[in-house]
Amino acid sequence: MQKVIIPIQFFDALKKHQPIYRLMWIEWLSQGEKVLDPRFCENLRYDKVPREKITECYAIGLDYLREGISFFDDEGKPKKEATKPSRVDITPIAIEIVEYLNKKANTQYKPKSGTTIQLISGRLSEGFTKEDFLKVIDNKVEHWKNTEQEQYLRPITLFSKSKFESYLNQPRNGTKKSTSSIDQVRNAVKEAKSKLFD
Repeated sequence: MQKVIIPIQFFDALKKHQPIYRLMWIEWLSQGEKVLDPRFCENLRYDKVPREKITECYAIGLDYLREGISFFDDEGKPKKEATKPSRVDITPIAIEIVEYLNKKANTQYKPKSGTTIQLISGRLSEGFTKEDFLKVIDNKVEHWKNTEQEQYLRPITLFSKSKFESYLNQPRNGTKKSTSSIDQVRNAVKEAKSKLFD
């Protein structure tokens, strides 16, 4: 059985978050060095934990592990010197993608957010390009802006492994999907206000 030494700061830091984070990391760390692979969390599923929470938990924990972690074999010999997970590079491409999202969706997401970088890096490693990200943003802004779905114009929804490709291949026909009656009322109120106060 492989043994692992984890910096105490790791679990101290996780105390600031939900208890489920500590439980998931205890389970993940039992799998040894695999946990340091950036693709590790892509196939994890839990019945009552949303995908976004799993990704967030992984990104947060990985940041805390940067203090150093050591793995030992069955005889207690170090497999590696204090391994530090490689930091995901914040590439100019990732920064451009987040800035484009912020501009198009009128949001303020940080390009250096661990979860956002993890999502973008994951899709880039699967062979998607910067242009693919921009197209997904354009598609979803076109369909969701000024609707109830506008709240989902965020990296964790747009760039998730499970939805990214379907959003990319969604046709852009220049027309929005039909809006709900609540959205129609909201839009009418906005339009009336702009006419009154202009």
